[in-house]
Amino acid sequence: MSVVEDILPDFPRGPLSEYRAKASFDWRRMALLLDGESVLRLKYKVWNYLSRDPLFARPDYTLTVRQQRDLAQKRQKKFFEEFYQLIYTNAHVSPQITKTFLMALVSYDACFPGKLLLSLELFSGTLRSLGTDSLSDIVEQTMQGKIFGTFVVTEIAHGTNTRALRTMATYDRDTEEFVIHTPDFEAAKCWAANLADTGTHGIIYAQLYTPDGKHHGLNGFLVPLRDPETMEPFPGVVIGDLGEKVGLNGLDNGFVMFHHYRIPRANMLARVGEVTPSGEFVTRVEDSKKRFSIVLGILSEGRVAICCGVSNNLVKAVTIGIRYSATRRQFGPEGSDEELPVIEYQTQQHRLFPHLATAFAALTFVDWLYYENYAIKQISLRGSDVGLSKGIEMHALSCVAKAIITWAARDAIQECREACGGHGYLKVAQLGDLRSDNDASCTYEGANNVVIQQTSNWLLATLFRGHEEFRSKSPYGSASFFADLPTTVQMKFHWRSVEEVIEPENLLQTFNWLCCFLLQKTAEKAQGIQSNSISDIRHKIQVFNAIPLAITYGQRMIFQTFYKFILNLNGVLAERTVLMKLLSLYGCHVILQNISILQKGGFLSSPQESDLYEEAYLRLLEEIKDDAVSLVDAIAPPDFIINSPLGMSNGEIYENLKATLNKINKNKL
Repeated sequence: MSVVEDILPDFPRGPLSEYRAKASFDWRRMALLLDGESVLRLKYKVWNYLSRDPLFARPDYTLTVRQQRDLAQKRQKKFFEEFYQLIYTNAHVSPQITKTFLMALVSYDACFPGKLLLSLELFSGTLRSLGTDSLSDIVEQTMQGKIFGTFVVTEIAHGTNTRALRTMATYDRDTEEFVIHTPDFEAAKCWAANLADTGTHGIIYAQLYTPDGKHHGLNGFLVPLRDPETMEPFPGVVIGDLGEKVGLNGLDNGFVMFHHYRIPRANMLARVGEVTPSGEFVTRVEDSKKRFSIVLGILSEGRVAICCGVSNNLVKAVTIGIRYSATRRQFGPEGSDEELPVIEYQTQQHRLFPHLATAFAALTFVDWLYYENYAIKQISLRGSDVGLSKGIEMHALSCVAKAIITWAARDAIQECREACGGHGYLKVAQLGDLRSDNDASCTYEGANNVVIQQTSNWLLATLFRGHEEFRSKSPYGSASFFADLPTTVQMKFHWRSVEEVIEPENLLQTFNWLCCFLLQKTAEKAQGIQSNSISDIRHKIQVFNAIPLAITYGQRMIFQTFYKFILNLNGVLAERTVLMKLLSLYGCHVILQNISILQKGGFLSSPQESDLYEEAYLRLLEEIKDDAVSLVDAIAPPDFIINSPLGMSNGEIYENLKATLNKINKNKL
């Protein structure tokens, strides 16, 4: 194992030293196991650069919306000046380096990296995936920062229901142009970042009509929006500002309307289907549903990026919550004047440690998700068939993962805010801003409660073709266990001790039963509804069936991925042992949330069996307590990134708070 004291020096002596001394493992070795030395060094290279550059200094006051946007724009410009050559023009740069670099920026602030990701990854990536070679010059100009892209799907009156979007693209064969038109304000394209101020070009999704009056569904078009020199909208393009938001105000979200605005025929994203000069629609994918999935398939990449970015929010929240709880003292044994750190109390452990376990599970899962999705993207860019099963399974996984991880971050931030008491409500604690910034992730790229229906729809459709189909339809192994559904649902709880209950293989068996039972019950519910409308049936099975099915399926995959990661660790007994405890805690936490289903479905036959899960859970909380501080040390970014007096690595929460408040009070303290 490499020695990395130069980037991970010893922490200063202070209130957290007692818990660090109790840790059962080496926090540096844990950091290396999770990231590897090259990733760690790149992260700290980026973070150290940010901490030294005045442009990235933390302001002492709340900036106006205009100031936040201007600052985000200056920072993204700095990226092109300092780092573009390193990341985007070096053919030898691995996806690991690109992800590490961008996520290091996101952990500092989501706004200016969000602008970069939107333009350099989503906008340019869509042009490369769905556009023809005629648009390669636009990609090159974008990658050089000469033009700035945005990605526009949502409309004022329709968001996740993309089939109901009303912006039109009508082909004019006399001029060989598409006429983009917004029929009314409800059809105005909205919420796209980089649109209100900085976007020069957009990928616009519109309903395609050919001269014969036929409708060919939603298709993508490259649409110039502004003159790159003057930044004035082109005639026929009306761009507006959505104004101040709850958070993420460095991103300039806006709306756009088109009034019979003309673009060249070549600007259609025509790799899947195109309109010939004479006005005939020609497609290489005859199945309209499959074509629609391919056209919007790029959104999977956006969801994966959200999962990666939001994991940083989860890490920052648990770092602040646990470091604060290990320092903050309240009450103590009767007859003693000594107060105990609040982390010693079971209620505080219950509030925080499941989120700590989720953070570790999420970090390993999003790494896997990112690299598998990247592999699919590269195959697609080379013009090869990625394999229908892989593409569909990745779509299902990205949909449910986005919901699970964004909700997990939301819940962790709120719980950590409350766990820090009144101090957590201070703006300087950063948990409020973190909560506001994270909140958008639960909605964009598909509102969570809606987008996870994509996952349950796939599971149900596969089951209705026969449960054996899961063997071939799940190349990633996220759903292959459903092939054994008839025997799995017959399984009963058969363990006798806490030790057996928390064994990962046994927890995985419980997950298997939960998922199979929910899939079977959801299918039975769907088949029992008297309706000829598939959409009507789908709507009526969501609350107690399809949504819990999708979520539990996703949580099982996160558990399985984390488990495989741990099993692949060799020669690191102490670190592997504590990671197994986190894995078991994550599993117990999810299972306890579903205990009523286990009882109702007959998996559990007595209160004593339910009690074993509760006993196992409480034991894991106690066993993780002394390791909690060092566990966050292994995943936490440096103090400059945390930027909270409650979560600094020195643990001196009162001295840190005093220093922060001194700035507000002009050094009166």
